[in-house]
Amino acid sequence: MAVRVEKEKFTKGRDGRMRLQVRWLAETRAEAINSIPPTYDGLQLTDLNGQPWISEDSRYLVDAVYEGFNGSGNGPDVEFDQAEITGEMREIKIELFPDRDLLKEQYGAYEEDGRLKFPAKLPNTALTGNGLSSPEEKDNPFFNLTSYLVEYEIAVHQFIRRTVPAALLKKQLTVVNKLPSVFEYGGETRYWFVRPVRRRKVGNMWEITVEYEQVDEFGDKKALAELRGEVKRSVLDTFFR
Repeated sequence: MAVRVEKEKFTKGRDGRMRLQVRWLAETRAEAINSIPPTYDGLQLTDLNGQPWISEDSRYLVDAVYEGFNGSGNGPDVEFDQAEITGEMREIKIELFPDRDLLKEQYGAYEEDGRLKFPAKLPNTALTGNGLSSPEEKDNPFFNLTSYLVEYEIAVHQFIRRTVPAALLKKQLTVVNKLPSVFEYGGETRYWFVRPVRRRKVGNMWEITVEYEQVDEFGDKKALAELRGEVKRSVLDTFFR
């Protein structure tokens, strides 16, 4: 049976995670591989590294790494919650723009072979400074447009728990109408899509990452206005008040 020898090292992060290295002396290589204790002080074995103790001897020195939390209860000694709101850019086909009537009315959009296209020119009804009519046509800013970029918010929640909350798994791939309180969110986004929950087992605990993606239509309207270079004129005004 392997016995613990004196050398022992540990690190502990600000999130409460422990990494403990313990040196064991095993009588044989088979014991070094198969008989090192799988847990130590509440931590779980994650790595082994062994070598012969001395020449002409069958015994092995084994450095075992144990990771996790050594606290009691359902959570770690130090509660770790990290929340961040950032932005991403997404390229979207113009066919997926949610208000197709607006594109038809203001930019002459029409369908051809399943694609949405725009004419090169648009009727010009504006007047010049002296009250005379402008040229009959003007350039269409959306001519040859096939896609547009939308900037949208991403809220990222990272935390550590001994178990993965079942209620959280039920929320993934659904739309929620508010973010967890840890974000202290005061923005205008009303709806968030919960991306698949990412989790990784480390020792006796789980590292969990949840991402919430903005799904409001507002982002599409704003992107279109910025693409045109106008934010304060036309029907798009209603989306910026």
